[in-house]
Amino acid sequence: MRKLKIIFTSLDLIYYLFFLFIIILVVLNYLYLFFLGFYLLLFRKKLKFRVILILGLSFFLYFYLFDLSAKEIKDVVVISKVEKTIYENRNYIRYRGHNYFLDYNNQYEVGDNLYVEGTVKKYPENTIPFGFNSFLYNKSQNIYGVIEIKEIKFIEEKKDNFYLLRNILIERLEDNFQNDPFLRLFIFGENTFSANEKEALSDLNILYLMRLTAINIYFLLTILEYILIHFNLKDKYKNIFIFGLLFVFLYLYEFSAAILRIILLYLIKKMNKKFFLNLRGIEICFLGYIITFILIPFSIYNNYIFVSFLINFFLIFVIDIKKVRLKNKIYEQGIINLIIIPFTKIISILGILFNFIFYSLILYFIFPLSIVSFLHPIIYSYTRIIFDYFSLFVMKLNSLNFIIYLPAMIEPLIFFYYLLLSYFFLNLKKVKYLLILLIPYVVTILKNEYSNGLNVYFLDVGQGDSTVLIENGKVILIDSFNGTIEFLHDMGIYKIDLIIFTHPDSDHILNIKRYREEFLTNNIRINPYDNYPIEGIKTFGGVGDKIGNMKLLFLHPSSKMDNVNDNSLVVLIEYFEFSLLFTGDIGIESEKIIITLYSYIPKITLLKVPHHGSSTSTSKEFIDFIGAKYAVISAGYKNKYKHPHLSTLDTLRNTKIFITNEYGTIIFNFSNGTYDVKSSLKYKKEY
Repeated sequence: MRKLKIIFTSLDLIYYLFFLFIIILVVLNYLYLFFLGFYLLLFRKKLKFRVILILGLSFFLYFYLFDLSAKEIKDVVVISKVEKTIYENRNYIRYRGHNYFLDYNNQYEVGDNLYVEGTVKKYPENTIPFGFNSFLYNKSQNIYGVIEIKEIKFIEEKKDNFYLLRNILIERLEDNFQNDPFLRLFIFGENTFSANEKEALSDLNILYLMRLTAINIYFLLTILEYILIHFNLKDKYKNIFIFGLLFVFLYLYEFSAAILRIILLYLIKKMNKKFFLNLRGIEICFLGYIITFILIPFSIYNNYIFVSFLINFFLIFVIDIKKVRLKNKIYEQGIINLIIIPFTKIISILGILFNFIFYSLILYFIFPLSIVSFLHPIIYSYTRIIFDYFSLFVMKLNSLNFIIYLPAMIEPLIFFYYLLLSYFFLNLKKVKYLLILLIPYVVTILKNEYSNGLNVYFLDVGQGDSTVLIENGKVILIDSFNGTIEFLHDMGIYKIDLIIFTHPDSDHILNIKRYREEFLTNNIRINPYDNYPIEGIKTFGGVGDKIGNMKLLFLHPSSKMDNVNDNSLVVLIEYFEFSLLFTGDIGIESEKIIITLYSYIPKITLLKVPHHGSSTSTSKEFIDFIGAKYAVISAGYKNKYKHPHLSTLDTLRNTKIFITNEYGTIIFNFSNGTYDVKSSLKYKKEY
């Protein structure tokens, strides 16, 4: 132990480890650039460049080699994870240290041996700008791709004895405790709340704070230490008992990085005290996360781990560096809310006002009851009533909540936000400095809404339609499906100048009622022949409109057609010399009517292909008539309709085609007589 102290105090090796840790994080996720600058400022006198360079290259090589994934698999593998849903079993295999999703719906058990031959396809990144990043999320779970099966054989049935106890306990929870989400969360670390409960808990920032701070584990540690003091046990036995319980939670949480970091931080604090290492709080924080990322490298991609690092860092910074006492939990929760805002992307008014109340209720009431309830179903039969009332209270409160949606910032602006937050903490007593935190948000909104020319976003919403046009602060939305409202919030859009719902099929009007609730809009156009869930301006063919520099002419419908698809609104948008045509789900009969009535329309620069590329639309006569230079098809990956159909693609063979299930969100920019097209993805979708 004397050598340990020498390493920490004399050689200053720890400072090099801290530095290298941040370098690795910057390489993998440059949000951590903030910590690199802050760290160099704090510990600049303790670092030597040559030592940093050698160790830095070594660490980078370690993480790079660990991060390599297979391109093909042709081997005997083991089932590492099985997710059972109502519709299918999602099976994962482990191969060379990484997990892969097996694109093969069959009933296996964890531990089974299979012979698998197939190609590994990468998950896509942000298919919608600022949206869910499937690639990084799965990487944070150590899942590196999807295996497209060429050959698969069952070899041998083996049980996974390591997680046998955990599986037995989960079965007990499902059979005797109705798979209660509170018990599942606090005992196994799994979020199984209903969609409505998740929305309410997230909007009020409850779920986010619970997962980030792991308050239940810290509370348990505090209670245990308090109880053990009264037993007059030696420190050795106290530590054995406490670490034993922590490792039980680590096991039940499947060795998650969130629990591991708590154990490591607790261990380092104990060592620091026992061996007089003289490590400051900020140094303990860095060291705990270094070891966490070395032991579980893929957790570097986990946003929850990153934000928990931020929370620890800033709280220690305020307490240790600024020597400010956090007089109560309300003050502490206020600081945490400022830290997590760039990731929650909301300011929840009732969430802020009731934050401390929820914190106390969960910490001192719901969490202990969850643990006690799991002892026997009879106890649960009483506590369940409390859990149900708590859930109802949360959902009712959220129904009264007022939420300010904030735009999603690009990484450099997030970095800038945390620099401004640091400045605020350096001047903590001057509350007016809070206003400087608005600067990166104002920049984001101006950048998104007032960029050059007209930007047209064909969102990758799956098997549906959604297009957003933004020109000099003016916004038009045509149809709505998965992720559309989230995209508008992320872009910092609060007012929509025109909404066009072409027809009332569910894949075109998802969340239709929310637009009046969450956006300033009074110009909603609907077709005159179908019933919609909301009121709107019934619009016939021949009607015109103008939004900014965009001139609109509705071409269809002029009369009622035989089906909902053919009643779709069709709109021509002219922007200077460019012409864009949006066609909803019209079929060939509607196309013939447009050809007959509008022989004078200009040649089309960009066509939104009707009905997701179905063979019931996009006739050769229609394509020859409009002479489209570019065409966009919105279709879901491996959709059951097999859109787009080959006949449609053949009809469009002289037109440059972009399909959302290959390119993700497709973005056209029209400016100064020129145009440009790009994809939200760095590469075509493989899966």
